[in-house]
Amino acid sequence: MVRLVIAALLVVPTPTTGQAAQGVTLEAGVARTFPPSGVDEATGVYGTAGVRIEVGGPTRSGWAVLTRGFETAGGGADFLTGLTGIEAWFAAAGPVEVGLAARGYGFRVAEPFPYQAITGEVSPMVRISHRRVTGRLRGRLGAGRTEVRLRRGDEVRTRTVDLWRRGVDAEVSVVDGAVEASAGAGVHSSRGGTFRRAGLRLTGLLARVIVQGEVEGWETPDGNAWAGGLAVRVPLGDRWSALLGGGTTAPDPLTLVEPGRQGGVVLGWQGLTWGNAPRPVARVQPSADGPRVVFRLDRGNAESAAVLGDFTNWEPVPMRRTSGGWTTELSVPPGTYHFGFLIDGEWVVPEGLPGNVPDEWGRTNATLVVP
Repeated sequence: MVRLVIAALLVVPTPTTGQAAQGVTLEAGVARTFPPSGVDEATGVYGTAGVRIEVGGPTRSGWAVLTRGFETAGGGADFLTGLTGIEAWFAAAGPVEVGLAARGYGFRVAEPFPYQAITGEVSPMVRISHRRVTGRLRGRLGAGRTEVRLRRGDEVRTRTVDLWRRGVDAEVSVVDGAVEASAGAGVHSSRGGTFRRAGLRLTGLLARVIVQGEVEGWETPDGNAWAGGLAVRVPLGDRWSALLGGGTTAPDPLTLVEPGRQGGVVLGWQGLTWGNAPRPVARVQPSADGPRVVFRLDRGNAESAAVLGDFTNWEPVPMRRTSGGWTTELSVPPGTYHFGFLIDGEWVVPEGLPGNVPDEWGRTNATLVVP
């Protein structure tokens, strides 16, 4: 039973920064799981294949992931898992925003005995931003059910367990250039008892590679536990990406899944995009004379456009009009820079850019890393 439940957590942690393109991504990977300490179970190696769908943007988004897992070594069972969610943010007053998120999760395995779980959760949210600091408060209300069928000869017994969870998480994050540091804590009550957690997370953007490390301490009804891990997302061209990650999974107050160690790699290929999936606003490309950056804006109805930042000594550099927008190409030495645009004389930084930070003028700047 322990092995099957751990198999449901084979979704490698996904570090994110900025806005993901809308579309359909096909994913395939391999993961290795280890049982919790003190449990007499062999390790398992699982292959995975699935599809990921993403829509929306930084203030309205939705996503769904369906993954088929199949055991390749170590004994165990094949499984099917699905995860879906939506999230929306709304301006309230000044720097205050309110939001609402909903999430659903399902898991099913057929052998060696049928087991399935389904859960849903709703989260009201509040966030307050001031310069480089953002505070977030997130409530959690969840419910679900698990069912397992045990066979002994011709006799079949079905055991059903109703699940519930209520709790709250608080987090404070600080952005410094292309690095974000976060500290958070939470308390949750569920069918399994009271769970408390505190943790730290560090996310960095190096060129186009995103690295995220996290560590958490948990106080659970069964004792204290540590969780955390490292995840790295590497772009491999315009459509391919690789996600590598591993560590110790956290206790789940809702599903009551036991912590376990795991690691894996997932390759993704985005075969379909639609809607207003954003083109890269700043794309670094090598040249014989050093790195050059192509800036592009989809603002076809603007009368004028210019880019400015550290690399221009904050002097506007005019952009030229193209089909549907504006573009320019600049030689930029390696380093980390802040920048923005002047559109018809007004300061503009498109939503969803990585490393957005406020400056001393009360404006938001985007971050550009040139390797």
